[in-house]
Formats: sequence, C-alpha cells, structure tokens
Amino acid sequence: MLRKRIHLLRLSDILKITSRVIKWFSIKGSLFTILFVLSITLTAQEGNIWHFGYQAGLDFSNNSITAITTGKMTSIDGCATLCDAQGNLLFYSNGEQLWDKNHNITPNGAGLMGAASSCQAATFITFPNNSNKIILATMDKIENTGNNGLRYNIIDLALNGGSGDIVAGQKNILLYAPACEKIVGIPHCNGDDVWLVSFQLNTDTVISYQMSLSGVKSRATSNSGLALTGHLDINLGYSKTSDDKTKIASVHYLVSKVLYMDFDNGSGKVKNVIQWSVPNPNGVEFSPDNKLMYVAGFRNPAAIFQYDITLTTGAAIKSSEKTIFTFSGYDIGALQRGPNGKIYLAKNNQSYLGVINKPNLLGGLCDFVSDGINLNGKKSAYGLPNIYFSNN
Repeated sequence: MLRKRIHLLRLSDILKITSRVIKWFSIKGSLFTILFVLSITLTAQEGNIWHFGYQAGLDFSNNSITAITTGKMTSIDGCATLCDAQGNLLFYSNGEQLWDKNHNITPNGAGLMGAASSCQAATFITFPNNSNKIILATMDKIENTGNNGLRYNIIDLALNGGSGDIVAGQKNILLYAPACEKIVGIPHCNGDDVWLVSFQLNTDTVISYQMSLSGVKSRATSNSGLALTGHLDINLGYSKTSDDKTKIASVHYLVSKVLYMDFDNGSGKVKNVIQWSVPNPNGVEFSPDNKLMYVAGFRNPAAIFQYDITLTTGAAIKSSEKTIFTFSGYDIGALQRGPNGKIYLAKNNQSYLGVINKPNLLGGLCDFVSDGINLNGKKSAYGLPNIYFSNN
C-alpha cells in the first residue's frame, strides 16, 4: 500500500516526518532502521482516527491526540476503523453496522452478521493494488456459540455518492462457522493478497484464508496445540500480529493462556508455538520493536503484564514477567498500538484510556499512565479498534 500511497503525501509532510525520525535516532543509527520507522509512520495513517466504546473516539492527526465526540457507534467490545492515506476517516464498524466518513450508516451497511460484543468483531482489509475496494471481515460472538461465523463483505468506495458502501450481492459471505472471537489480517508474501487468520472453535486448528478482492484464493490449516473445547469462554480474548508480521499472539481468557507463534505468510500456516500462563488474559499487543509483549488481564487481577519475547521458551518468557500496573474497581480489555507507536488500554466504563508511552522499554521504564487520555465526556468499553496496518 505504501508503494501506491506515498506519492499522495506532500513533500513538506515527508520532511517533517523524516525530521521527527532523525531526532529519535542518533546520527550513528543505521539508515535501514530510519527508513523502516519512516515507512511505519507513513502507512500508519490507516489508523489515524479511532471510534470505539460508548461513542468515544480519538484523532491522532498533527502529532497530537484529540478526543472525538461526533461518532455514532456503540460497541461493548470489538470494532474497527479505517482512514485513507492522508489520515482522513473512511469507515468504522462494530461488526453489525458500517458507518461512513459522515457518521451515517451506509445504505447497505446494516444487518451485518458480526457482533459488537465479540472481541474482534470487525476488521477492514485494504489491498496494495486497488485503492477503491476494501474487505470488511466480521466475527460472531461466543454467546451465539459463534454460529454466524467469520464472514466478509466487499466495499466499493465509488458507491454512496463517493462515501462508499457494501456491494450488493457481496455481503455477509461465509468463510466458516462456528467461529472463535479472533481475527487478524496479515499481508501475503506475493504483495497482492491478504491472509485472514483465526482460530477454529472446538479444535486446536488455526485457519487462514488467502483473500483477494475476487474472494478466497486458498485456505490453509495448522495447529496451535491448545484445543478450544469445553466452556465457550476459552475463546474470549484478542489476537494480534507483530509489527514485522512474522508472529501471532493469541490470548485465551478462561484457561489463562497466551499463545505465541511464527507465521509463514507464504503458506498461511503457524509453527513453533510457545505458550505460557497469564491470569485471565483479554488484551494483547506487541511493542513496536517486536521484542516485548503486553497482556491485559481482564480481572482477578485486572493488570497489565510485560514479557520479553526474545527468549525462546514459554518458561523463560514467563520468568521475565513484569507487572506494569494493577487496577481496582473495574475490568480492563483491549490493548492497541496507535500510529504514534504508543500502546493504549481500554478500561471498561471509564472516561480515560491508559497509555504505555514507551513500550520498547523494560518494566517501569515503559512509562504507563492509567488516566492517560481523556475521552472528553465519552467512555470506553472493553474494545479498541482492530486496525490492519498494511506496512506495504
């Protein structure tokens, strides 16, 4: 996507971004590292505006963060947002409805078969070689035993007077059911397609679909070693990819497990799965440098834990555990990296988000602030936007 979108940025914008990056690194830092971070900054415009929770929102434009109060969506948990290359809002969704940039439900955007109480109810997938078509994937909730499954919809930006809408006849297309509440998107190694990756209910199967704008091109399965059987709450919790798209993390609430695995973006399969125990995990996120992982324990205790994932065994990673913060009086939910590289925490029914200001640093040096972002009268629920950063 960067290949097609970088020319849309003004030269002055690129110079400003470059200046900021150079300040972050010493002159002796490698040019490769600088260019890598620059590419992340540019493509991160896709997640420039967030809508989530009880009509809450954030705008990350102009090197600042501003609370948004104009959103129309309520989502107890899962949601997704998408911006264009300049960081302007295109869409947001809770898996049940699709809102356009004008905060209207699109003409064909109601009646989606995801669920706002599903951890990862929705995600938008963009393609590097087509700027007019977008996939919106939706995921059902465990309370419905996942029976509506993982589905996808094709959005055409030319519809709805140029504000975009779901194409007639390309809505609620079933991929599989029953489904778990987890879904991530990862670019395919061919540079054109995208993998949609999830975890199959009642098995230890990781299921991946190679998606193009014409639909499913292939399907791959592999195994995680953790069977999602028994109580349905085993399926609760988020899945995320590392920034370099080589790893997947998945947390499983009821069995208090974290899975950390390699992902092959050619075959669509996972391997080298490591697991360890974390009390009642719900949210998960990688540090931008892919060396640390943060896990949010939902309750008992509601806490943020940090792990060193440069270690090679589950026991070693577990031994690196650092409790960053423990909460009292409310549950916590999703962790989501922002376009500024900081990590944000959803605190249920609270008017602030938590923020990890320096997520690449160990322990207390990561600088977590519980009341980090004021939502200007709106409130968070359990979820934050499920954002697909293409980094292409």
